[in-house]
Amino acid sequence: MNEKIYPPADEETVRSFADKLCFIRDRLEGSGKEFYIFVTPTKPRYYEENIPEIYKIGTNFPDAEGNYEIFKAVMKTTELKIFDSIECIDGFKDSFPYPPFYRTGTHWSWAASITVLNELAGWLNEESHYSFSTGSIESTETAVPLHPDSDIFDTLNVFSAPYDTPYYQAAYYNEPN
Repeated sequence: MNEKIYPPADEETVRSFADKLCFIRDRLEGSGKEFYIFVTPTKPRYYEENIPEIYKIGTNFPDAEGNYEIFKAVMKTTELKIFDSIECIDGFKDSFPYPPFYRTGTHWSWAASITVLNELAGWLNEESHYSFSTGSIESTETAVPLHPDSDIFDTLNVFSAPYDTPYYQAAYYNEPN
């Protein structure tokens, strides 16, 4: 299913979008600025098995490539500088002790977002004229979700205990350049 309730954009539309991004990049570079694209994941990409069947019934394009796949293919034909956090997460999710998302939250898990942030900083160090510090993550298990991993749980939960366990309290420590 993976974000295919609406028809995916066709390649021509995405190519037109890429041309506009290249135009913006060129204008910015002409002013001495840098332009980067940061691709972010969606929760359904990683937890398709948790999508209620009623939504899957409305999926009219189950075998079509999704917007991400079309975007990625077109962007490979450009010289745009793109950090793809989906590729980043896919690279560590099988060996990573933390989930990319919790069912009790709408956003990436804190630990996953910190890990991607660290990878982004390293990538920017290679791709940009700037120097960003990188760091390390330390975590401890918790029995309950903590912000921001608890936004749905805190807002909508009335009757149940947390159901994703373990949760992690993660902290990021900068390492000097």
